[in-house]
Amino acid sequence: MHKIALSIIAGFILIYLQSLMVMKLNGYSSIEFNNLSILFSLWAVNVIMVYSLLFNLKKPILESENQA
Repeated sequence: MHKIALSIIAGFILIYLQSLMVMKLNGYSSIEFNNLSILFSLWAVNVIMVYSLLFNLKKPILESENQA
Protein backbone atom coordinates (compact mmCIF):
# COMPACT_ATOMS: atom_id res chain seq x y z
CA MET A 1 0.00 0.00 0.00
CA HIS A 2 2.81 2.41 0.83
CA LYS A 3 4.61 1.58 -2.41
CA ILE A 4 1.54 2.54 -4.42
CA ALA A 5 1.08 5.84 -2.58
CA LEU A 6 4.76 6.69 -2.92
CA SER A 7 4.65 5.80 -6.62
CA ILE A 8 1.66 8.08 -7.24
CA ILE A 9 3.34 11.03 -5.52
CA ALA A 10 6.70 10.36 -7.15
CA GLY A 11 4.98 10.19 -10.55
CA PHE A 12 3.88 13.82 -10.23
CA ILE A 13 7.30 14.86 -8.96
CA LEU A 14 8.97 13.18 -11.94
CA ILE A 15 6.65 14.97 -14.39
CA TYR A 16 7.65 18.26 -12.79
CA LEU A 17 11.37 17.44 -12.96
CA GLN A 18 11.12 16.20 -16.54
CA SER A 19 9.31 19.39 -17.54
CA LEU A 20 12.00 21.51 -15.92
CA MET A 21 14.71 19.59 -17.79
CA VAL A 22 12.95 20.04 -21.14
CA MET A 23 12.44 23.76 -20.50
CA LYS A 24 16.08 24.22 -19.51
CA LEU A 25 17.51 22.27 -22.45
CA ASN A 26 15.29 23.87 -25.11
CA GLY A 27 15.16 27.36 -23.64
CA TYR A 28 11.38 27.31 -23.15
CA SER A 29 9.67 29.45 -20.55
CA SER A 30 6.71 27.08 -20.16
CA ILE A 31 5.35 23.76 -21.39
CA GLU A 32 1.74 23.36 -22.45
CA PHE A 33 0.10 19.96 -22.24
CA ASN A 34 -2.53 20.17 -24.98
CA ASN A 35 -4.95 17.82 -23.32
CA LEU A 36 -5.29 15.83 -20.14
CA SER A 37 -4.60 12.48 -21.81
CA ILE A 38 -0.96 13.42 -22.49
CA LEU A 39 -0.44 14.41 -18.87
CA PHE A 40 -2.18 11.27 -17.63
CA SER A 41 -0.12 8.97 -19.87
CA LEU A 42 3.14 10.57 -18.69
CA TRP A 43 2.03 10.22 -15.09
CA ALA A 44 1.04 6.56 -15.60
CA VAL A 45 4.42 5.70 -17.12
CA ASN A 46 6.21 7.39 -14.23
CA VAL A 47 4.04 5.63 -11.63
CA ILE A 48 4.71 2.23 -13.19
CA MET A 49 8.44 2.96 -13.37
CA VAL A 50 8.69 4.06 -9.72
CA TYR A 51 6.54 1.15 -8.53
CA SER A 52 8.69 -1.39 -10.38
CA LEU A 53 11.86 0.15 -8.91
CA LEU A 54 10.41 0.01 -5.40
CA PHE A 55 9.23 -3.55 -5.94
CA ASN A 56 12.67 -4.67 -7.13
CA LEU A 57 14.49 -2.87 -4.31
CA LYS A 58 12.48 -4.65 -1.63
CA LYS A 59 14.01 -8.09 -2.25
CA PRO A 60 17.71 -7.13 -1.72
CA ILE A 61 16.81 -5.13 1.38
CA LEU A 62 14.97 -8.08 2.92
CA GLU A 63 17.83 -10.44 2.04
CA SER A 64 20.40 -8.16 3.69
CA GLU A 65 18.26 -7.94 6.84
CA ASN A 66 17.98 -11.73 7.02
CA GLN A 67 21.76 -12.16 6.74
CA ALA A 68 22.47 -9.72 9.59
